[in-house]
Amino acid sequence: MLHLMDNICRIMEIIKFRIPDVEIFIMAFYPANLHLPWQTEQSIQWMKLRTPENLILCNHRLKEIAEKYGCRYLDCNEALVDEHGEQKSEYAIDGVHMYANGYLNVFKSLKPYL
Repeated sequence: MLHLMDNICRIMEIIKFRIPDVEIFIMAFYPANLHLPWQTEQSIQWMKLRTPENLILCNHRLKEIAEKYGCRYLDCNEALVDEHGEQKSEYAIDGVHMYANGYLNVFKSLKPYL
């Protein structure tokens, strides 16, 4: 996670240097679901770090980065998560990517900012 967040900070610094008055929105990472019946051992392996706990930590760090660089932090995940904090199965293609019905919820959350 540290490497990812460092890269995001570097990107923010470059953008702020080259376009100082730009308005930047940083979005929370979408939830994942590691417990879908159609997942394979391979898909579980490449997604194993996308636990609700890890995503909460990452999103907390993203919010801190947004504050540090004067950006707006957007968390569009409220309608996407189930009672376990995972991506709702009705939105899940593979546990990470979503069907259109999931992205429709994201759009509804983003619409006030468009």
